[in-house]
Amino acid sequence: MAEASEVGRGLPRYVERDFARYLECSVLAHGFVRVRCESCEDEPLVAFSCKGRGACPCCNAKRAHVTAVHLVERVLPRVPYRQG
Repeated sequence: MAEASEVGRGLPRYVERDFARYLECSVLAHGFVRVRCESCEDEPLVAFSCKGRGACPCCNAKRAHVTAVHLVERVLPRVPYRQG
């Protein structure tokens, strides 16, 4: 980012904003929620995510998992085995 500013062509604001959000993604210091399991009474902390599209591997993995669950449970036919 600094190199682009030195040349006189700064990055678009949305690029700087998304990059800053990416750096804060899944870091407890930038916000979290405490959840409680009723059966074992464990209380883990879950960090907030940036919900970025394209640049954040953490958020992309979550989105891929949700999509796979949707496909298996609601779209694809039920079969005794499935090639993954």
